[in-house]
Amino acid sequence: MKINIIFALVLGYVLYAINSNFLSVKAVSTNETPYYEQISIDYIVPSPGYGQKAELEAMPFIDKVIPYYFTAQTFLCNGENFDIGLHIVETDADINNTPFAESLLIEGSLPKENEIIIDYRTAKAAKAKAGDNAEVYIGNAKMSMRISGIVQPNKFTSRKKPSALIYNTKDVKKGLHNLTKYLAYSGAYIKAKDAIQTGEYLEKKYKAKGEIGDISWYEDKTEYEHKKKSIENADFSREITDVNHLKSKAASSYSETTKYNSKNILYAVLIEVCLYFFAWIGLIYLRSPFFRKRINSGVKTKTVISEFSLGEFICCALNCGLMFSFYYSLFPKEVKILISANVICFLIVLKKSFAIIKK
Repeated sequence: MKINIIFALVLGYVLYAINSNFLSVKAVSTNETPYYEQISIDYIVPSPGYGQKAELEAMPFIDKVIPYYFTAQTFLCNGENFDIGLHIVETDADINNTPFAESLLIEGSLPKENEIIIDYRTAKAAKAKAGDNAEVYIGNAKMSMRISGIVQPNKFTSRKKPSALIYNTKDVKKGLHNLTKYLAYSGAYIKAKDAIQTGEYLEKKYKAKGEIGDISWYEDKTEYEHKKKSIENADFSREITDVNHLKSKAASSYSETTKYNSKNILYAVLIEVCLYFFAWIGLIYLRSPFFRKRINSGVKTKTVISEFSLGEFICCALNCGLMFSFYYSLFPKEVKILISANVICFLIVLKKSFAIIKK
């Protein structure tokens, strides 16, 4: 009995040690203050109307308003094909007041006509560098472009979403109009002269008039007026991004990251799968006394799980808990497949271990 329990604990410890040897978790500072200090944006507002740029820039506390279109489009480069979040501004002069500013460049330069600037996520996904050629679909129009430069990952889109920027040339406008007849700005970057006054004004009075659109979008004037009234009465304060607030918040942020220290984790998990498999063979086919014991129950004799099976369950449960905790982390796809096989084998052993076998 004691040997069985000791063996089970040793087996569980070995499995735990195999995994632990290749995994590590650590707190990593994610201070993004330097990123926000390199951009000249104070606020991002949703969907301004075409007349709101002049209206906002007339305010004494606002310096510049850079409206932009944002659309998910297909990006092709170096044989890679995937969706990106595409930002489109009106002129190349506007780019320095966006998350694609010259101050954020990693390599290359700002785009000119028939050029595109991409962020690091896009470059990594496409294995691209400045000077490479790429293709972008805008609506049903395919546009060939040169990658002018690569900037730091865009913090204002989904953290996992590649993004890029171009400015609104004649061909781009044509593609946008082919994409939808309900064309309106997606948002606007605002550079303030007085950030506090700007923030107070936007919070109390900003309305996303781009969501109203043109009267031609509606079946009749009544429907248009109803939409206009609903927008004018809506509160958009929660949809406004305060970049200065993000800057102060970022200074003290951190996150936990998980990594595998070696590709040998592939072999480690494979060994575990084999160990579970042989344990299953031993339980079901060999029927060794090491895996079971017999007890008298009245007239009949029953075979029940042994101390080893119980010890194995505890140790394997600890091991699988460890594996589950890392399943959705930074493991490559191959390791996740092996972990899945590992868990399946464990469940098989567990089921058989708790089955009471009648002689």
